[in-house]
Amino acid sequence: LLRSRTDGGVSQVRTSTSVFLDKGVHPCPSIISRVVALTNRSASHMERPQLARYTHGQHYVEHYDTPTQGLDLAQARSSGSGLRVCTVLLYLCTLDEMNGGGTFFPRLGLRVQPTKGCALVFFPATCDGIPDPDSLHAALPVKDLCNVANNKDNVESKDFGQRAVDKWICTIWVHQRPEEDNEPLLGMDGREAVGVLGQALLSQLHAPQTSR
Repeated sequence: LLRSRTDGGVSQVRTSTSVFLDKGVHPCPSIISRVVALTNRSASHMERPQLARYTHGQHYVEHYDTPTQGLDLAQARSSGSGLRVCTVLLYLCTLDEMNGGGTFFPRLGLRVQPTKGCALVFFPATCDGIPDPDSLHAALPVKDLCNVANNKDNVESKDFGQRAVDKWICTIWVHQRPEEDNEPLLGMDGREAVGVLGQALLSQLHAPQTSR
């Protein structure tokens, strides 16, 4: 995975690492098909799924998933695929509140903690291109350690029977209009990283859940 990027290059406000996945590589087609059913939009409306990892202290400051004003908004509206109108954020691990890493909506006073296998769905803009100011959100910093008894999704530490926390998410953004070229390019380093680790994590999420 590589340092997360924004339009200006390597992000100074999002300190995670991330990579865009190939839509055609297992288990992405099955996951995308679920998003198609959920949103009633074809896969051509969607960007490639983005896998992101947040380690200790990493975060993403308050932001919108689509431009909200000025020239950026006008350009996005007139682009081939238009604005992002739906965000589907898949949690690939479970974190307690003590671990941080929640998704926070400051205008709504709402915080959502990651729960493995669950998705957070919200709408950055309406289908006719009006941004929603209440969609402002942040990825809260991940804290360092968690109790083994409370979290089984992370790597064990040698100290005090605790585990080092990593937050893993996969995000799919849905646009107003279809456009095959709206998919970010994936460099060779990213392909190698996601081939070893990212697809394994997504396969774990996609695996049938056993009853408990």
